[in-house]
Amino acid sequence: MARPRDEEPSDDDIRRLSQEYVICKVCGFEYFDELDACPRCPGDEGSEGFPWWVVVAAAMALAGVILLFVL
Repeated sequence: MARPRDEEPSDDDIRRLSQEYVICKVCGFEYFDELDACPRCPGDEGSEGFPWWVVVAAAMALAGVILLFVL
């Protein structure tokens, strides 16, 4: 004899399916807000702007150009 089905959602199902979504600023993909980064954008750690090493390299290059003209 077959067991009757449980038609009510479990607490885990309700919690999993009631999550909020966010839209990726790079590609526009909609994903769960509990993720750290967009699953479609590889290497996009969810951060915006330039990596820190680009900013440091640009600052050093600018300082070198200024020193070149001052000295």
